[in-house]
Amino acid sequence: MPVLSVSSSSPHANRRWSQLLGERYALQWSAELSAWFDEVAWQSWRWGEFCHPVTPKVLLDDAPEPCWPPLMPPNFLPLVGNNQGDWLCLRVGLTDPDGQLGSQSCRDTFGDLVPTDVVHWYHGGGDWLPWGDGLAEALLFDWSVRRLPSGEVRHADPAESSEETAETHAWGASPIESWMEQQLGDAARVMRPLAGSDLVAAFHERDLSHAAVVCQEAIHATPHDAGDSAWVLDRCLRNRVETTAERFGELAWPHELLGQDAMHRGSTQEASRHFTRALLCSRFTDQSVRLKTSWATSGNDAAVKFPLHPTNRWTGWGADVWATPDGSGEERGLSALHRLPVTGWNRNAETDDVSGDAAFVNVDPSAWMHEYVDRLVGSDEGCDLQDLTRWLIRSSETALARGLKTESLRLAMAAGWDVGAEPLRDYGGVLEHYARTCEASGYESLSRLGWTHRRCFRARYGV
Repeated sequence: MPVLSVSSSSPHANRRWSQLLGERYALQWSAELSAWFDEVAWQSWRWGEFCHPVTPKVLLDDAPEPCWPPLMPPNFLPLVGNNQGDWLCLRVGLTDPDGQLGSQSCRDTFGDLVPTDVVHWYHGGGDWLPWGDGLAEALLFDWSVRRLPSGEVRHADPAESSEETAETHAWGASPIESWMEQQLGDAARVMRPLAGSDLVAAFHERDLSHAAVVCQEAIHATPHDAGDSAWVLDRCLRNRVETTAERFGELAWPHELLGQDAMHRGSTQEASRHFTRALLCSRFTDQSVRLKTSWATSGNDAAVKFPLHPTNRWTGWGADVWATPDGSGEERGLSALHRLPVTGWNRNAETDDVSGDAAFVNVDPSAWMHEYVDRLVGSDEGCDLQDLTRWLIRSSETALARGLKTESLRLAMAAGWDVGAEPLRDYGGVLEHYARTCEASGYESLSRLGWTHRRCFRARYGV
């Protein structure tokens, strides 16, 4: 297969696009992405929803038009679109202590290993979901999703589509087919005729698109009129959601579903553990519209995050009275938040040592959680997003001053993409703080992506 290189009229003649993009973003691509940029990203196909690739030439721009800040997180690089505003994005991030971000890896040429995966990003609200460790895996899911149970439920409701699917075409030797087989072997060919539970089983047997497939299974199990009492998981689905929560600890929806399921089984301690962990996940990972949990975060009594809704009294969130551990008295409001199990961090049960997210703040985790949740709950008028954003930025600056670079970077990301920020113009400063924090932390690739999003924000909104 011929490898496309830059035009001879370019000052970068005889350079591969993957090389130019690697220098542009300070990343060494996986073999999959190198082949994509050099051979496939210039092609077109008609299979699935996502069939509009971003060309390497566009990604080399100072402000690539497909980047969509501020809803699109600043560590996302759009690769393939659906021509409706949604994107399959490369997610570049630090290793998460509660879950691997993908086995396909790039290396930051100025820092440590930076794992990546490919996520579906929805422009209608900024929600995102991992679709695969690599782009080929994500595209296979895209080509297959309409043959999965409830595959027509892409957003809030079932949608009609005239898009052509892979199974309507004879498998041939086009560039993208050859590239898919190089990355996934015969998976696309073998899975093409499958549908329903057989297709689900094939994805699990090959361990492909795990989070996306389990989410689709959960959607299929969700009653159309689901409310706060609808979630009771069967054993098989519960096991798969638990695996998702372990492997993708940064996603809120598995923890929220497991918390509801545990509550309905009468296991309040287990529910508390899951809801505590869900609080540390971005609101943009809850899939609340498709999983019918948006009742808790919309309306007159809306909470900024699902576990904080006043009706979730089984975990104590929003309750007026807390019982003290010895039963001798009462603690009111959120002042007793530290009584909850600290499962957002990796705690060694024998030594009581904490690691991972515990270093997130370099303080007593329960004390930090108390202040964090107190700000999320806010006053009678609800959460003050400006106050929360300023506090997270201050916490990020404090962590950086203490030499806690990774923790500072996580807090800088949370300032804009935990529950969002308001007003829109404030994102200019949030993006600049994030990019500078990446620089100071030694992650040149994340810094370059961050500054790219900052320029795109200015180009879109003039701010």
